[in-house]
Amino acid sequence: MKHVPHLPQSLWEEHLAEVEKMLPYLVAAGHYKYVSCLPHYLEAMRSLPTLAPNIYREFKDGNSEQVTSCRMHTYSWRNLL
Repeated sequence: MKHVPHLPQSLWEEHLAEVEKMLPYLVAAGHYKYVSCLPHYLEAMRSLPTLAPNIYREFKDGNSEQVTSCRMHTYSWRNLL
């Protein structure tokens, strides 16, 4: 299994392909919530070029980082919608 990369190099299509490849492993591991959500995530993300071209362009440019503050710590997670 390959590590799903973060997107600093604008590897948006590669990210989606790797997420899709993880589905059988998630089924085997019993992560059914991920299995039920990931197809919807992939469909939504693959429809961005036609439904939301501006958002798609931002993802392609590597601008998908969200900063989340939790109590006293601040985390920076990639690929978080």
